[in-house]
Amino acid sequence: MVHLSRSQQRIALLSSILISLHVAGCGGGGGDVAPPSGPISAVEPACQSCAATSATTYAGSGTGIWQAINSGSAIKDIPISISGLAGQDVQLILTNESTATVPLPSGSIPNFSGTDLFAVSASQTEDATKASIAEFNRAGWIQAIRDAQGQARSLVGAPQTSTVHAVGDTQSFRHTDNTDRPTTLAKQVVASDGRQVNFWVETSEYATPKITDAILDTLATKLAQTNGVYDSLISVGGPLWGAHSYSELINNASQPLDVVLLNFDNNSHAYGVVGYFFALNNFLKSVIPTSNESLSIYLDTETLYRDGNTGLENGILTLAHEMMHMSNYYRRSIKISPYHAFDTWLDEMSAMAMEDLVAHSLTAFNPIRDLRLPQYLGANGLGYASFQCPLTTWTAYSGTCESYSVSGSFGGFLVRQLGVGFFKNLLTQTSSNSLNALDAAIKVAAPTSSLAQQFRRFTVSAAGVLPQAGAPVGYGFPARSEGGFSVPAINAFAFKSQRVLPLSAPTQIKPLATLPIVRKSVSGTYVDSVRVPPGASLSVVIH
Repeated sequence: MVHLSRSQQRIALLSSILISLHVAGCGGGGGDVAPPSGPISAVEPACQSCAATSATTYAGSGTGIWQAINSGSAIKDIPISISGLAGQDVQLILTNESTATVPLPSGSIPNFSGTDLFAVSASQTEDATKASIAEFNRAGWIQAIRDAQGQARSLVGAPQTSTVHAVGDTQSFRHTDNTDRPTTLAKQVVASDGRQVNFWVETSEYATPKITDAILDTLATKLAQTNGVYDSLISVGGPLWGAHSYSELINNASQPLDVVLLNFDNNSHAYGVVGYFFALNNFLKSVIPTSNESLSIYLDTETLYRDGNTGLENGILTLAHEMMHMSNYYRRSIKISPYHAFDTWLDEMSAMAMEDLVAHSLTAFNPIRDLRLPQYLGANGLGYASFQCPLTTWTAYSGTCESYSVSGSFGGFLVRQLGVGFFKNLLTQTSSNSLNALDAAIKVAAPTSSLAQQFRRFTVSAAGVLPQAGAPVGYGFPARSEGGFSVPAINAFAFKSQRVLPLSAPTQIKPLATLPIVRKSVSGTYVDSVRVPPGASLSVVIH
């Protein structure tokens, strides 16, 4: 028999208690002693029937998404502990869902490391003339009317000359470089609503091997056929032109649509500026003498014939794009009010969404799948990604931000997730500004959703290069068919190897922009802590 002192007895008793607690925590023993708390994780599963089985567990395969949203006014520290990994990458997607720039203090993202695959290269900037056209279409036109109204009324509202044209007629059109280009009326067709469509070709370009009758036949067929560009556009956006109250503008409700093919810059290359709609040409010559006094769309001829079928398909989609700008101008600025013109970012988003909707039935090329989303990620040789580019600030091909890719990719996501009805509703929304209009249209299509939620899911899907196979409901770019339109599925994961990630953590996140971070090849339990700014969200993506 061993005799213990009183102090030795107390130590033995304490050891016995600790052993009991350890056994209970491992699943053995029993009694009333609670097991110690598990790992701390402040992110919650953000997908249904997915691989995020709990706040702290990944199923081991498939796609799991977790999130934490900082809706407060101070920075939040978000601990993460997720087990069940076997070599998967963990992607952290910080998304600024607010309209203000949010700071990202030093140390917010521990062990930040980027994997930039390309050196940032010099890139083309958006043509200055095209930018000025967009601004005239948005706001300049109404100022031109006010200026005209300040002059003698005899200068305004002169009767519009009505001329019936026939194939073979000639006419000069003023291009944006202020040159008058002689053209020949090469083809005429009639659209389903009775509007005549005239195809004018710069006379020096109307010859083999430049603009041929075969090219014109293709353009005319794709535009005017049943469910072609014209039918598709008016089915979602209404007429291109009609009655209005402005005596300064062309006043024939059944005004023919002129498709004018000009060699924009004579540089012996396809692309660059490939088309435009310029509302200045809707003015009477008595108001703006340089107006073509025409309901017209302009296409670059060299794009149509210098890159084979690809260039021609680009021209077909450009018709849809520019005709949506024309439709927006009439429907919103003329019929509702000048103050309801879309901001450039939303006007361009709607035009690219129209391309997306018509592409399936008219071309082999899809502009969102094959151009906009890859460029958003930095693929297709662009050399930089546009994750940190604010949705609402238009900086096309700036060398650091490519706004077409941001608006186009987000628009493609919304059409696939919310449908054609959402798009139609957006085009007629009369909310106080473009952001509110988009948010309102989203809520009509999905009452429990919002612009913030959809933008967060977009950044997870796109910046997180989500595989489309097995993507959780509400994420990814699924195929969709409805109302006579079809859009293809897009597998963002296909561009993973070309995605350009930042090399260093920025000091801030721009409004409605995102920052992706990748932790490579994690096994076991992923443990981290991220500081999330107010107005931002943190999404954890594993696939």
